[in-house]
Amino acid sequence: MDMSGAYAASVRAHAPHAVLTFDRFHVIKLMNERLDDLRRELVREAGAQAGAAIKGLRWLLLHRKANLLPDAARRLEASLALNAPLQCAYVLKEELGLLWEQPDGRSAWAF
Repeated sequence: MDMSGAYAASVRAHAPHAVLTFDRFHVIKLMNERLDDLRRELVREAGAQAGAAIKGLRWLLLHRKANLLPDAARRLEASLALNAPLQCAYVLKEELGLLWEQPDGRSAWAF
């Protein structure tokens, strides 16, 4: 379901034993927003010259690595190699996307 608090409240009120499950789109969207917030913060902290390496990465960070053209993927990898916090956040985003590719609930929990 959508991540709206109104939806969750309604389900809890009318189906208290239901297990809430959020849809992939909204979970990934939230993760992408946090990733972009981190990118902006790192650009501000790094200053003009050091921040230039990550300043233009927004588009690349928001796409799954599998969907990037080879040149874009290489540029992303080179930039992430220079910035450990951003690299860690990007890897977590990619792994979060893999959660929905699990064949069943048990596999998803194990993942």
